[in-house]
Amino acid sequence: MKRLQRSVWLVTIFAAFVGWFQSGCATHLKPAPEAHRVAGMKNAAKMTVQGVYMVAQSQPWPGRWRIEQHVAPLRVVIENNSRQPLCLRYEDFSLVGDEGKRFAALPLNAIEGVTVESIETPRFRYRHFYVAPYYSNVYPDITPYPHRFPYDPFYYERYRTYWSGISLPTPLMREKALPEGVIETEGRVEGWLYFERVKRVTRVSLRMDLVNAETGEEFGEIRIPYVKE
Repeated sequence: MKRLQRSVWLVTIFAAFVGWFQSGCATHLKPAPEAHRVAGMKNAAKMTVQGVYMVAQSQPWPGRWRIEQHVAPLRVVIENNSRQPLCLRYEDFSLVGDEGKRFAALPLNAIEGVTVESIETPRFRYRHFYVAPYYSNVYPDITPYPHRFPYDPFYYERYRTYWSGISLPTPLMREKALPEGVIETEGRVEGWLYFERVKRVTRVSLRMDLVNAETGEEFGEIRIPYVKE
């Protein structure tokens, strides 16, 4: 009987330790005190620059996988009220620490050399949005951008190995992900971005470089401050 009680006690302690360890390793962000909060939305902050409006929300991941152990997920809404077509590329997004440490937005789909399963029912929302041409096979029901779209193979090659050794990304992550593409004037997208897990910093800013899809010129920068819980 004592042996059984001891075994139960050890299992309980081990489970508590695992839960504590996983919680400590997870990335949980919330808007910094100086961020412009969004009424009625928990852990959401906003900013408008040059007619581009962004809301970023650090809400819990809705799937059954605790992906926060490996990535920092953020739900974003972007509205383009400028007069310029807005380019969306993962390399234009990042979480930047106060001392300059950068955590990149991660591509979920390999572009070169790997056959990627198409997403027949994407779960991100969009209006007046074109998907990047090299994603046309991934999102067959979304019109690809008909003009030249910059593709950086070095960025994809650098971060494609991030998923090695872990059971991510899940199908739900891919369905909800914000894909690269172009938001036309009066367009809007709403989806998830997945960043490298935030480590060894307590404050970061969500940064988005605003780039004209036609000219490639940068016309602004959005920064939304966050603190790590």
